[in-house]
Amino acid sequence: LVIPVGDDPDLQRLLKVTRTGAATYSEEDFGGVRFVPLIGEQGWPENGTVTEVGRPLRHPHPISLPDMIAAAAEP
Repeated sequence: LVIPVGDDPDLQRLLKVTRTGAATYSEEDFGGVRFVPLIGEQGWPENGTVTEVGRPLRHPHPISLPDMIAAAAEP
């Protein structure tokens, strides 16, 4: 799993978490990252307030959980 971590949407740290056993994980820190601000309906609110999320987008052809896992798996 690669994920940006941090409370500030302008500056976060990019972490890679890898399962190494049934209940163990390794973590690799790639350092500070900055992302282009998201704009529009799905973007960050301009005034810093949290907005209510609308109905989730639906994929035209639902993908099964096993297919999503297979697509994201690393060899």
